[in-house]
Amino acid sequence: MTARNHDLASPPVALSALRGASEVIAVCGVAAMLLGACSTTETFVSAPIAAAPSIPAESVVGRWGLASYHRDTDRERTLKEARSQCNNPYVIKAGTNGGVVMNLADEAEPSELHIKSSADGRTFIGRAGPPGEITDMELSAYDGKVMTIQYLDPDVTARYGTMVYVKCDQASGTPSKPKATGATG
Repeated sequence: MTARNHDLASPPVALSALRGASEVIAVCGVAAMLLGACSTTETFVSAPIAAAPSIPAESVVGRWGLASYHRDTDRERTLKEARSQCNNPYVIKAGTNGGVVMNLADEAEPSELHIKSSADGRTFIGRAGPPGEITDMELSAYDGKVMTIQYLDPDVTARYGTMVYVKCDQASGTPSKPKATGATG
């Protein structure tokens, strides 16, 4: 009987080992959770990486004929309409901080905007900040005489369409003549 009482007073070796093992398992479980938190990958949405602007701001300063279209089939007609607007041009001025002064959608007063390029080569005009913000305009075509711009916000694009700017000659107010190319004979 003494052996039995002794057995009740101190747990058998196997039970003691289980208790020790359960403590080890608990500690390992907590450690696994802590380490798991360290190795959890989270997806961060980062702003597009900016690159040096591909178009200098001073190259878009000037007087522009402006028109817009909603269907790509109307582009040629819209170019002609933009050229005819040089008698009442849209004026883009130089900003005081290296940008250009233009109107954003639905804003009566012009403000200084910046030409921004993304790492993938796209060019935007918008407020200071990363390129490609929803309020930015994307400059999809530019050759020094004609620029094509579309707002990134689909609601704004639905209202304004794709805008075509044709650079006007400073002296006469007529569209600038394209540079002659090709060989002379």
